Amino acid sequence: ARLQLWQQVFPPSAPLAPDVDKVFLADTFPLSGGSIKNAALAAAFYGAAAGGVIGMNEVLCAIVDESDKMGSPVPEAILTAWRMA
Repeated sequence: ARLQLWQQVFPPSAPLAPDVDKVFLADTFPLSGGSIKNAALAAAFYGAAAGGVIGMNEVLCAIVDESDKMGSPVPEAILTAWRMA
């Protein structure tokens, strides 16, 4: 269900970079639908501030922020694993 949410949360016109791995996001981060929506919106703002493209870095930063707000920080090992992939 999370994969479907990640596939639908960004509108087709959103400047989404090809490195955004929606399967990884869905499998790795147990976010609710509302948290996915909040993270996607934050990622869009981060992308706009960084030149207009929403890349995986912007999405991960938004997920970290959202997870912090919920009181369950993202382990650094997960972020490191993605960077090394």
